[in-house]
Amino acid sequence: MNRTNLEVARLVCEEVWGKGTAELVDELYAEDYVDLNPVPGVPANREGLKMQLGMYHQAFPDLSVTVEDTVADGDKIVVRYTIQGTHRGELMGIPATGKSGEIAGISMVRLANGKVVEEFSLADMMMLFQQLGLAPEIA
Repeated sequence: MNRTNLEVARLVCEEVWGKGTAELVDELYAEDYVDLNPVPGVPANREGLKMQLGMYHQAFPDLSVTVEDTVADGDKIVVRYTIQGTHRGELMGIPATGKSGEIAGISMVRLANGKVVEEFSLADMMMLFQQLGLAPEIA
């Protein structure tokens, strides 16, 4: 299927991350995909991405991603998004709190031949930990 780079980036946010559709990883990400900011201890490749999806969707079964803005420049797409979810399972050794959180994030992907080959993402994890009661509020 021929998709534009922007369509691929939206599918990555809304379907892969938002719905946890790991089956799309092999379709949307190149075999030599590299995560430029991986979770510690997780491989920076497609298998690591699948591990992260499982980890986050187990911890936040109602996780959703809303695309707020996109910017395209050649083979690169930047997406600003909002993530929402309720912490109902363990996350990186942290027991479920039952609390909900909403954080902002940004991701830049580089595509080649219609597939993601590199990705750099940042999400406001401190804000999430504060909302879950795991970190102090900063004035």
